[in-house]
Amino acid sequence: MTDSHLSASPQSSALSSFPASFLLRNLPILLGLLAYWIAGMFLLPFYSHQINPDGVSYISIAREYASGQYSQAVNGYWGPMISWLLVPLLWVKLEPIYAAKLLSTAVGMGVWVGFAHWLADFKLASAIRRILELTAIPLILYFALSVITPDLFLLGWYLLYFKIIFAQSYPTTPRSGLWCGVWGALAFLTKAFAFYFFLAHFLLSTLLHYVAAEPQVKQNVLRHCLTGMLVFGFLSLPWIGILSLKYHRLTISTTGGYNYALIGPRSLGHPVEHLGLIAPANDFAQTAWEDPSLLPVQSWSPFESWESFQYQLAFLWRTGLEIVSIYQNFSILWIPLLGFLVVFGWLRRWIHSPLIQSVPPEPRLWHWLSVFSLYTAGNCLFLVFDRYLWVNYLLFLGGAGWLAQSLPWPRNWMRIALASVLAATFLVTPLQNLTSAVKGTNLDLAVNNGMYELSEVLRTNYHIGGRIASDTNWHWTLYLAYFLNAKYYGTVPKGITVSQLERDLQRHQIDYFVVWNDSPDKPLFPQYLRIRIPEIPNLGIYVLKRKTDSNT
Repeated sequence: MTDSHLSASPQSSALSSFPASFLLRNLPILLGLLAYWIAGMFLLPFYSHQINPDGVSYISIAREYASGQYSQAVNGYWGPMISWLLVPLLWVKLEPIYAAKLLSTAVGMGVWVGFAHWLADFKLASAIRRILELTAIPLILYFALSVITPDLFLLGWYLLYFKIIFAQSYPTTPRSGLWCGVWGALAFLTKAFAFYFFLAHFLLSTLLHYVAAEPQVKQNVLRHCLTGMLVFGFLSLPWIGILSLKYHRLTISTTGGYNYALIGPRSLGHPVEHLGLIAPANDFAQTAWEDPSLLPVQSWSPFESWESFQYQLAFLWRTGLEIVSIYQNFSILWIPLLGFLVVFGWLRRWIHSPLIQSVPPEPRLWHWLSVFSLYTAGNCLFLVFDRYLWVNYLLFLGGAGWLAQSLPWPRNWMRIALASVLAATFLVTPLQNLTSAVKGTNLDLAVNNGMYELSEVLRTNYHIGGRIASDTNWHWTLYLAYFLNAKYYGTVPKGITVSQLERDLQRHQIDYFVVWNDSPDKPLFPQYLRIRIPEIPNLGIYVLKRKTDSNT
């Protein structure tokens, strides 16, 4: 045997052992990813026609980017990130809804890995970590598949940010502030709410780290803060500049202004649902909902009158109760869980109970509670949906694991049992949604699938397209128009006369008028050709370009 062969053996042995050691060390994560992907690919076909108004807008904007219509695609209401990421999938001719679901499922894998790594910082027992990681799989799949939204993407950026900012080593870790700024800017490009959340939370976290830091590293905390703010501003300013040029004023986002006007005392709701027929936002858009900031809404201030101030307080109370209900739907034990975390995180220094003092202090709880508080308070200002609070769901799940491990149980199996019980309460809502999709009992998906099937009949048999309006059911007709690749002009005002309705339809050059409450015996427009679908007896679709006395 030669010397050269002998000298090469150790290196070859090290290289050959690398894959094995990597697989062994990361086996739980790899198995979790495999389980997630198998479950995701099994469930994805059941959501292949799931669409929502926001999803229509994100897909429409992605199509504009993909076709080079950049000036139309730039939008102050919808964050650009999800549309940007959809563009390559549209270029390879993937069906847009399938592309959006596939993208969300893939992003969910990254979110799951981020959650697992974030849990590792809490030094949880292996069994408790595995329970939380397994619980997160159906939870994140529910996030990925149930609705087209940027909130799952946002959660991914947040987890990367939390892993840095929650760490006790944050003051002494090089480039911590820089990466916080990067993740914060990417979160802003995903959803505008993150702009204000990042600024508030990053400054609050800086204060928490500064107070807790040793004197010799306090300057590091301030340096990280300055670096993070500069990087955040540097990466955010180009998009803010583009928006400002389009809207001819300084514009960080138009989302907050519209949404706050929407909940005002003089608001009648979304203009698309009550103002009558409205043309799409631009020549390439499907609906006016593609840019809600162009719709007329009445701005207001709680300080304009005493009545407005009282209205604001009442709205905060109602929204607070709605948020409590949302949290309750995701875990019936969230209130006691929050109570324990508050006591152990914020109040332990003032409560001298032997039980509380026996629990090791966890500085990360201060950061955990700061995220929960800021995110909950920020969402009290607007109409709230459960997806807005997904970040807090994962925080609660992680907090449940920490609590189960930290309480002074006499037996280890008791910790595992408590973690299992707490984690199981987080599975009710996601499993209900996912299983109902498989069984075909999900009502939202039934509407989506029904509109898809109706669109296939109308496209195949009647070649319907162009401009569409309807008498009612704005959401249903929007989905129908999406599947027909038609432009949707919305619903007509209530109480409008038939003659005025006909003039409005002609003024907007509507091709098809969908009447969901049509009388089989008394057509709304007897002078126009009417398409009837036997399976939907009250549906009439009037072909406004063809006059006839007969019905189809």
